[in-house]
Amino acid sequence: MTKRNFLSALLLGSFLATGCSTGTTSSPLTTSSPDPIIQTTEKPVVHEERYAFKIACPEREIPFMEEQLEKYLQDNDWVNVTLEVVAISTGDIVNRVEDWNSGPDLFAFCSDAIGSLLSKGVLDVISKDGDIDGRFAIDDTHFAYPYSGDNGYFLYYDRELFAGREEKLETVEGILEVCRESGREFCYPLGDPFYSMAFLQSFGAGYDIQWNRDERRISTLTSAFATEEGLLTAKAMMSLVQDPNVFATEATAAPSESNGFAAVVDGSWSKERYIQAMGEENLGAAPLPSISYDGKTAVLKSYLSYKMYGVNPLPSKKDTGRLGLLHDMAVHLVRPEVQKKRHKELGILPLDSETGESCGIEKGSVEGALLLQGENAIVQGLMPETLWTAPESLFLLLEKGQTVDDEALMAELQKIDTQLTI
Repeated sequence: MTKRNFLSALLLGSFLATGCSTGTTSSPLTTSSPDPIIQTTEKPVVHEERYAFKIACPEREIPFMEEQLEKYLQDNDWVNVTLEVVAISTGDIVNRVEDWNSGPDLFAFCSDAIGSLLSKGVLDVISKDGDIDGRFAIDDTHFAYPYSGDNGYFLYYDRELFAGREEKLETVEGILEVCRESGREFCYPLGDPFYSMAFLQSFGAGYDIQWNRDERRISTLTSAFATEEGLLTAKAMMSLVQDPNVFATEATAAPSESNGFAAVVDGSWSKERYIQAMGEENLGAAPLPSISYDGKTAVLKSYLSYKMYGVNPLPSKKDTGRLGLLHDMAVHLVRPEVQKKRHKELGILPLDSETGESCGIEKGSVEGALLLQGENAIVQGLMPETLWTAPESLFLLLEKGQTVDDEALMAELQKIDTQLTI
């Protein structure tokens, strides 16, 4: 007989945390749902109650989590377990758990914490069959189950200004045309490496991170920005930073006539502030545009942070049956139908545009922009700290307003490679 025993998170002092993380740092989504991750471990036949699982998620998500776990147990009546759902926010999980050997067994976390979690050895490798979305892999290995991409940046715009010419939002050139005609500016905060580092990867330059599973650390980081693709992107950045209709230092205000911006690149964290400034009916949102330079065109990239579920192998002590059950639960929690229900009940963004469309998410909304931007975003996951300072010198050179020759640009790109390479 299956036992379903959900203990109140508020009674579990060592796991108590407050609310949901809303960090300001945030990577990609797809137009179609990726194939589900399928466990190769056979489901064990459990004849007695022998497994006790701790499941951690943000406090506001506990009723939904309990509901979904109950649904899982109803659909899998061969399982005999005791479940404790405890409250830990996705941003606090790394620091709030003192003893990972005693749990949680399955937990929600932000993708930018994956390096810290891997270093603790608390993310089990996902056994899988089929074609899995490689953007969430580290060295071709998957360690987590993504269920929402809700913390990233995109393009806010003044609906009234672009009414009837929304196609201009699809290209930087179109946006700048509208800016010149209206006397307004395009705000793109490339002075912040969070934005410029992703921009520099738009034409194909980038870096590759290798993870040493035995030593639980980044073993190598290979950077290749001092390349033909990197030079092209640096030139495109220079054309933007030095354009008189571009404000490139920081995003300070909503795109409206009162502050002189036509469009602003900013994140989901600014939504409420921007709505207050100009009204929800006047605030539009779209994915980042494409940019053309020297006869080549690329869609601008961004970083996007995801919410994920991880399976902690330590409490299972290599018990494959126990781990198999935990992975099977995680698979259930990220199914498209569960994502859809999660969005309906909690307003949490699903993982991809296809699921988003079934949720009724409208094009032009912040949620719609996030889903579309996810198709061309970089997952904010395993990253070295040097990533967030590497392009500062390049921007300082560009913002002086003088034309920089190829040799000087390549020297700046080589500095980035030097800082990032391990």
